[in-house]
Amino acid sequence: MRKLSSTRRTTALLLTAAIVGALTVATAGVVDVVAPTVPAASAAPVPGGLGFTSLSAPCRAVDTRLISGALGGAIGDGRSRNYQVGGTGSLAAQGGSAAGCGVPDGAGAVEIAVTAVGPSGNGFLRAFAAGDAVPNATFVNYTSGVGITNTGTVPLAASGTLDLGIANFGGTTQVVVDVLGYFTTAGTGGYTPLASPCRAVDTRAGGGPLTTGASATRNFQDAGSGAAFAAQGGTVGGCGVPAGAGAAVLSITAVAPSGSSFLRAGPNSGAPPAATVVNYTNATGITNTGAVPLAAQSVTVQNFGTSTGVVVDVLGYYATSTGSRYQTVTPCRAVDTRNAPGGKMPADVQRLFQAAGTLNGFVDQGTTATTGCGVPDRSAAVAAAVTAVSPDGNGFTRAFPAGGAANGTFLNFTAGRSITNAGALSLANGGLRDLAVKNFGAPTHYVVDVLGYYEPPATNPDPAAAVDTGRLHTCRVAVFGTVECWGDNFYGLLGDGTLRSKRVPTTVTGLTGAVATTGGDAHTCALLAGGTAKCWGRNAFGQLGDGTTTDRAVPTTVTGLTGAVAITSDAYHTCALLADGTAKCWGYNVAGQVGDGTTTTNRTTPVTVTGLTNAVAITAGSFHTCALLADGTARCWGLNGDGQLGDGTTTDRAVPTTVT
Repeated sequence: MRKLSSTRRTTALLLTAAIVGALTVATAGVVDVVAPTVPAASAAPVPGGLGFTSLSAPCRAVDTRLISGALGGAIGDGRSRNYQVGGTGSLAAQGGSAAGCGVPDGAGAVEIAVTAVGPSGNGFLRAFAAGDAVPNATFVNYTSGVGITNTGTVPLAASGTLDLGIANFGGTTQVVVDVLGYFTTAGTGGYTPLASPCRAVDTRAGGGPLTTGASATRNFQDAGSGAAFAAQGGTVGGCGVPAGAGAAVLSITAVAPSGSSFLRAGPNSGAPPAATVVNYTNATGITNTGAVPLAAQSVTVQNFGTSTGVVVDVLGYYATSTGSRYQTVTPCRAVDTRNAPGGKMPADVQRLFQAAGTLNGFVDQGTTATTGCGVPDRSAAVAAAVTAVSPDGNGFTRAFPAGGAANGTFLNFTAGRSITNAGALSLANGGLRDLAVKNFGAPTHYVVDVLGYYEPPATNPDPAAAVDTGRLHTCRVAVFGTVECWGDNFYGLLGDGTLRSKRVPTTVTGLTGAVATTGGDAHTCALLAGGTAKCWGRNAFGQLGDGTTTDRAVPTTVTGLTGAVAITSDAYHTCALLADGTAKCWGYNVAGQVGDGTTTTNRTTPVTVTGLTNAVAITAGSFHTCALLADGTARCWGLNGDGQLGDGTTTDRAVPTTVT
């Protein structure tokens, strides 16, 4: 009997599948329209979560084509089957490896590629922990006669030999399941998402398509650095994945194939890859996303068709003893534009959605889970399945952190055919709206189902609250990352382009992607999801940070500020905490409150606080500033006439001093 450590319930979002610009995809089928249920209140995350272990080579656990009986043959409409993935013993009775796949008892989840083979009609598959109720989350959409693969993270049952459930809705279909890795409490692999997807391979720009014979197999570098990236059509210098990473989350795209077949991918270990990652159709591009083990910093891709281009986008990586650990949840619908204001997303339109937290952003996303899916604020990434539902024509989708760059394509769709892709997607570092989805091509509805999440780092600093007050005004982060303010407006500190005070909230002009606000004596600033900031209101001392002392009634960009994760202001100066644990300040500096070692010299653009490292939080007083460090100590600087710096003196400090 298998025994499982119970880290399986909390909610998140695993998002995968990407494809290149003008490509389309002729797979999918119907997508479920069942109203999602509201998940039960999830338990607090188990400290430490689950670590990832990639298999040295993908392993086939299920192939219904090879067997008959209760576990074999095509799965009919409305039927479910349970299979074994974890534990010891042969999997031959379900068409899998006679030696098993090496997934240990106690695994909380697995990274699997699920393929619908030869479906007799349109439909979809759901994958879940055996014994659980069949969830609303779609894992694979398929089209009659067309094979399709989707890769993602699925929880396993807490007990019993049969731990993975597969349910089919639509046509009859054969099913293949390949295992790429597993998550356990003892696992040491943590996930580090990239700030935005990074292109590692594009054979259209380097190397040409994969064809047949000796040209059917190629090794591509995805980690480390060097000239190989440019030679394979990728980002010059690489994507920032360290050379020692054990696996990378990759979106692999078949581009303009000349026939119908499939790609396999695996570590560059010298052996042919064993797992199917992409099924493709003649002249139709398609993408699948999943965690692929690395060897020699690279992966091997093998083509089994006539000719196809290949694009590989990197979303993040797993490394030993670093990164964020994983928590599974009961699948939860976070977005359904069929039930939301605005309806289908038109071409070239971007919308911001909430994936983490419990704030009211879920209310207008078309889900009944109006208080969220149990994903903690500031989670590093989510595991999610994203579906383009009933598109009006061909197009593609990009998904990325709110406020970030839409670099990698996540999904391609074809007129009238729904399609799903699942994978790990990084989120913005806090704020009401943390996930951006941008549609390219014909209008389409979108559904996002959350499957799990990668925990917030232990030292992840918490930004200003969604609501913040100044001396005579208040601001809050509102829907889609906009900001609303109300109260006194003498210097334009409400940001609506006027100087008229408001008794009810007014929308700040031209501001989106905000994750936090902070109010000073007569100015306001907003932290944006991409790590930049904008400010408005009074600017006599440079507190808006735009290099001038001109008051602004609408937001102005803080000059040269990047990588910010928190922002704070009070009176006439503003400070930002950066992701690397340093800080920058600007504005009034009569007592050294900007922390750069000077006094009396106001700063109209951000300056680095001298000698401050390892900070995890920051707060500003009227004429002083303090930062909390990762080791639990604190340092302060600025005015100290009443001992507010806490260093045992009443001496002003122009650089940080330790609180005794």
